[in-house]
Amino acid sequence: MSRRRIALSATAVAALRRQKARQAEARLLAGEAWTDHGLVFTDAFGEPLTGSRITERRLRPVLRQASLPLIRFHDLRHTAATLMLTASVHPKVVSEMLGHSSVAITLDRYSHVIPTMQEEAALQMDRLLSDPVRVQARVRRTPRTGKNPNPRSDRGRRKSVGTAYRNRRAGPAGSD
Repeated sequence: MSRRRIALSATAVAALRRQKARQAEARLLAGEAWTDHGLVFTDAFGEPLTGSRITERRLRPVLRQASLPLIRFHDLRHTAATLMLTASVHPKVVSEMLGHSSVAITLDRYSHVIPTMQEEAALQMDRLLSDPVRVQARVRRTPRTGKNPNPRSDRGRRKSVGTAYRNRRAGPAGSD
């Protein structure tokens, strides 16, 4: 078990408040038989819920009522991760919410989501490159000359032509 802070949606906060109210009622009904373990989800006497209790008594009836496939409780975690990744939530954020020690674990486990993300990235590139204003704003105005690929190097450059960096550093072209 790990403890970490995560952001919750307004829907999740509302559900937790309803659960707190239900638990307060259960505590009153149980009286002295209540055991306080500081848990959010418990049985009628404050004891921890076991896997079968959660799945068979709580999860499966909800899934049947909603006409959803019967899944394991842990599958909800995978569903949440997949939904977040397909909604373009940054993998680092998903990793933190799941409690993974590294974003690499998240990306390895949920790589089946990546192909659709790559398609979306390609569409975004098309949108960015088809906008002439954006493309023009990113075009280098002063051509690089010489053989050295380092734009900050003066080696191999004519003094009359240089990069914006060189011109800014040395003053107007031809003055040095």
